[in-house]
Amino acid sequence: MKRSIVLCLTLMAPVALSVNSVSANCIPAKTFGSLESTTGQYTYINFGDFDSDLSSFRGSFYTPGPGSKSTNNNGTYPISEWLRKYYDGTDNWYLQGNLGDARVLGCPFQTLTVEIWADNGNAGDRTFIKLDADENFVRQYNFNFAGCDGRDFLTAATAPVYRVTSSSRTGDTVTTHGNISSANAGEYSCDGATNPIEAINVYTLSSPDPPPSDVGAGWTLDGAVGPNGGEYSVDADCPTVNEDLWVATGIVAGGDPLVLGTPTRIECDRILADPRIRIHGRPGTVDRVHRPDR
Repeated sequence: MKRSIVLCLTLMAPVALSVNSVSANCIPAKTFGSLESTTGQYTYINFGDFDSDLSSFRGSFYTPGPGSKSTNNNGTYPISEWLRKYYDGTDNWYLQGNLGDARVLGCPFQTLTVEIWADNGNAGDRTFIKLDADENFVRQYNFNFAGCDGRDFLTAATAPVYRVTSSSRTGDTVTTHGNISSANAGEYSCDGATNPIEAINVYTLSSPDPPPSDVGAGWTLDGAVGPNGGEYSVDADCPTVNEDLWVATGIVAGGDPLVLGTPTRIECDRILADPRIRIHGRPGTVDRVHRPDR
């Protein structure tokens, strides 16, 4: 298998890295990747069952430091040009990017952090991975993720959905009871040990509209469960039907919340506590009610 990979890289790497190779920000151009033809080392990333057109993927890269995530180095350099699908028909992906591209902001140095997340529309879960690599000047890539943490394959972590199993109402407060599945996997440092998922935070936000995906954009920390998930209850203050409650999980590694899972919507409707009501709809979402007497 490794022989075929080396041949593939020898043919395509010069082409991939020659596009838009001039940049006032990073001269000479630096590169990053996870398939190295010179040594035959490779590391694939598995996100689960996602489309090969990258429509469900988002990502960024930056040099870590204060405020670095707000000024991502990737600029307008699209993820489709640095995250690539392995051709064998599996769900495996690899990194291959050019930091000398004119669309890259600034010139990453010392350490490069790459963050990628993808939404699984069928299951509702959102998968995420965070990788770090130190700069070097002797290997094929300046930031080399090949052989990351001594692994050939890395599995993205899962930020699971809060799945409602039952609900009740007391006055204006709707209490939902639900389950949170395991976060699986973790984040990786390609020059050191794996940094495992430490916890799964639970966030809430009241809004009539779909909420933002950024942890800091109005979300309130409600509590947390361990990395293996478990049962969890959420109280929604529902004085009117106009302010629904959204609940989302966030995986935590290295002490920082990394990414929110797909939010669950809890409708603030007084009939939800009626024992004659049966809740149904998409898994994990209280979005429909049915009255047997209507």
